Amino acid sequence: MKKLLLWTTLATLFCVTPPALADDTETMTPPASPGDIYMVFRYATNSTGLIADTWVTVNWGSYSHTDSYQPSRWSTACGIPENCGFVIKLRHRSSDQIPLTVRTNGLILEGPYQGSAPGYGSLYPVHSW
Repeated sequence: MKKLLLWTTLATLFCVTPPALADDTETMTPPASPGDIYMVFRYATNSTGLIADTWVTVNWGSYSHTDSYQPSRWSTACGIPENCGFVIKLRHRSSDQIPLTVRTNGLILEGPYQGSAPGYGSLYPVHSW
């Protein structure tokens, strides 16, 4: 009986844990023109389904940056965890085509893409790097 309980517990951990710990990664090569690059994220969720601190790492040629964001409990969008997120804006200053890779413990909803700002209005805070 103890072995059955142990195997059931281990099987549950292996089946449930990997998706919760999986990182979301996207790579894009920006067009050969300057402009703004946007990425839209949904905050990570913890094991109870509540929104949690979310980290984002960007590697772009010799540029590498990591930051962590805490969800605002007072945001209009954060009342519903599925709607709680943020935007990161990068400036593509040259006409090069160096691939950009983004990695997060949250979920990448849009991007990275170069163009106009996403239509999330004032719901999502915008962080410029």
